[in-house]
Amino acid sequence: MKLRTSLLFLLLFPGLIHPFGFNTSIEDSISIKQKKYDSIYKLVINGKYTECEQIINELINDKIYLYNLLLQKQVLDDFNSGKIKEKNLKQYFELFNAYDNHLLKESELDLYRRIFDQYAPFQMLKAFNFNRLQESGKAKLVYDKLISEDSTNYLFYSCRGDWFSSQLMFDSALIDYTTALRLNPESDYCYLGAGLIYDKQQDYKKAYEMLSKVKLFGLFSTEILRIRTAYNNYAAQLMSEKNYELALSVLDESLSFNDSFNDRYQDILFTNRGIVKYKLKKYEDALNDFDEALYREGDTLKICKSRYAVFLELKQNIDAIKDLNYILIHEPSNTSYLYIIGEIYYEMEDYSKVLVYMKKILTIEPDNTSALYLCGVSCDFLKMYKEAVDHYNDFIRYEKEQQDKRYLFVQKRAVELIKTLKQ
Repeated sequence: MKLRTSLLFLLLFPGLIHPFGFNTSIEDSISIKQKKYDSIYKLVINGKYTECEQIINELINDKIYLYNLLLQKQVLDDFNSGKIKEKNLKQYFELFNAYDNHLLKESELDLYRRIFDQYAPFQMLKAFNFNRLQESGKAKLVYDKLISEDSTNYLFYSCRGDWFSSQLMFDSALIDYTTALRLNPESDYCYLGAGLIYDKQQDYKKAYEMLSKVKLFGLFSTEILRIRTAYNNYAAQLMSEKNYELALSVLDESLSFNDSFNDRYQDILFTNRGIVKYKLKKYEDALNDFDEALYREGDTLKICKSRYAVFLELKQNIDAIKDLNYILIHEPSNTSYLYIIGEIYYEMEDYSKVLVYMKKILTIEPDNTSALYLCGVSCDFLKMYKEAVDHYNDFIRYEKEQQDKRYLFVQKRAVELIKTLKQ
């Protein structure tokens, strides 16, 4: 099967074939491994079985065309052990070559029914071909028959699990994946299939437990992205539970999958890790992660909504104000961020700037007592006593907590200023 075709097939039937790709230069790796896979048929036809077996084992270790190769390996092993004749070996590989090149017809398989009908690799090839021909119901019948005849072969359960998953029958898929894993605890693609189902079911902890067992050597980019999505979902759940240490561990693990792989989804991971590090008071590290997220074209608005708080902790008020003003460009009526900027300027004793932001709040929420209080106090410091009294009186009118310290202060200060103004 050509790689481009294999990718399309993977998207249509995620799980039926796992052409896990490559951890070196992608283009070079595709070319080399594709050529090796293509050479298998010629080697068998020319009787070079030892060389063929070496290539099959190498590609299986690299997780290339895994299901195909596992079947081909079984056929070659059966030939070496005398279970099938050389003529039948070559016939089978001719069928598989036709399948790989999209030339295999059901009528052609029927010609070999008498020879191979009770042979499991032939039945599996039929099932693969049914899936390709979009006759997946027939494929399911083949898997059922194979399992009824041999309940110890994990590959049968794994393939039927993939079939159930492609039909969105996730509970049945999980049963088959679990059975396959009991028979072969090293089955990466079963951990992967089960983990992605748990992620879809929003059972993020179980998804992580499954996916963390997948060996990451040479994972294909589409699978990296799906695993990273699941990891980020679990990290988000941990963040909501305030389990920041474990969230950090999950995000670290996700970002270590492949340092050279540059997918846009990494910006979300860096953003969330920055938030986690802020919660853990690792402020400098948090800033580094936010910068990395921005470098990867992350969501600037979301990043600014978290990064400004880090700047405040580091006493970098001007940088915090820049982030807050960026937020206000997109959310000009957000009184919470208007108030935060006002508070920052208040601590900096820049009372004129405080008034600018508090008055913006009062045009939106005339009864906002926090804004009225800061307006009053700022006018007081600026010796704008009449304006201060007006704001103090409005504060007294709207503030319901009359035992609040601010209320008691304003009540007293307003009386003092009224006396001053009458003098």
